[in-house]
Amino acid sequence: IYEPPHVSPRIRAQDAVLLACHQPLNDLEEKDYIEIIIKHEAHDDIRRRLDQYGVFDKQLFPDLEGITKWLKYRVFEIKGPI
Repeated sequence: IYEPPHVSPRIRAQDAVLLACHQPLNDLEEKDYIEIIIKHEAHDDIRRRLDQYGVFDKQLFPDLEGITKWLKYRVFEIKGPI
């Protein structure tokens, strides 16, 4: 596992780690991954739950764009406290 230097606030906030595979050029077989499809109708509920657990734009993207997305969500979409 390689932990890259934190060259941007986004990488630092997301605690990024790069995983190098044993044979990265080999094609993946179906048994090697899981595809999860999330229905559009579940989007709001998932976003609300993530927010409750402290996972939101302001935390993941600690720059002006992330803060403004978080404020927009809190003020206009859920009308919650800031």
